[in-house]
Amino acid sequence: MTVTQDVSEKKGILLVDDESLVLNVLEAVLSPLKDTFNTYTASSGEQALKMLDDGEVKNLYILVTDLYMAPGMNGLDLCQRLKETNPSVYLIMVTGRPTDSMYDRFEKLGGFAILLKPGAITKLADTIRKAVANKPSIGYQTNETIESRLE
Repeated sequence: MTVTQDVSEKKGILLVDDESLVLNVLEAVLSPLKDTFNTYTASSGEQALKMLDDGEVKNLYILVTDLYMAPGMNGLDLCQRLKETNPSVYLIMVTGRPTDSMYDRFEKLGGFAILLKPGAITKLADTIRKAVANKPSIGYQTNETIESRLE
């Protein structure tokens, strides 16, 4: 007999990226966690906020967002807005173009991890497992450093 959690009891992961292919791949990477998490996707920061406002996202626990999305709100602005209403949400930023100012702002928001493209996708499930286990933030690292900190 298989026991599955009710959708409303599972924690939610919200994936936000303006590239549908990236969203599909991220969702596939997280499929082994489907017994524990509900995964939601949005193609922009504005859509993510609307989904939250409308109650479409249940029990938000982790936000995974791209930094640069066009047009509209970037990932840092989305993180800031979410922290205002949900201070306990784990923030994971995915980017191919990190900057010191982005890192500083993300750190001030209480960000959990910054994953660098293209290796970010392979690190995502492990990073989420760390968040669930309440491990310390891994901060801003190169993919090699992230890998060593996750082991």
